[in-house]
Amino acid sequence: MTFECDCDQTGGYEGRYCESMIDLCKNETCSKNGICKQNANMTTSCDCFKMFKGEKCELTTEEKKIIENTISASTATAIIILSTLFGSFILSDMITLWNNNFNIKIKKIKKPKKPIRIKFIYIN
Repeated sequence: MTFECDCDQTGGYEGRYCESMIDLCKNETCSKNGICKQNANMTTSCDCFKMFKGEKCELTTEEKKIIENTISASTATAIIILSTLFGSFILSDMITLWNNNFNIKIKKIKKPKKPIRIKFIYIN
């Protein structure tokens, strides 16, 4: 006499003797590193991290969108401030260089002073 098991796939078990529980999460994927959970009624659901939502964690929460927009705006502001600061340093150096060159040219253009001549007169 042989013994055979007929596992009902909807019962959640498989194997020769219906000894293994079917892992429904084996082929289930949750986005954004969500965690697949197998429910008692043989369905799956995804546990999403804080900033994600949706059946498969595919949607972004409003809080995450606000944070991303704030970071983008802060980055743009920082780039503008740093560019302005860097540009002002370059402009300051150019003005200093231009003033030094201008002063040298003025000194070259000025006429030299005539030497002072002293005449000695003999008186008897």
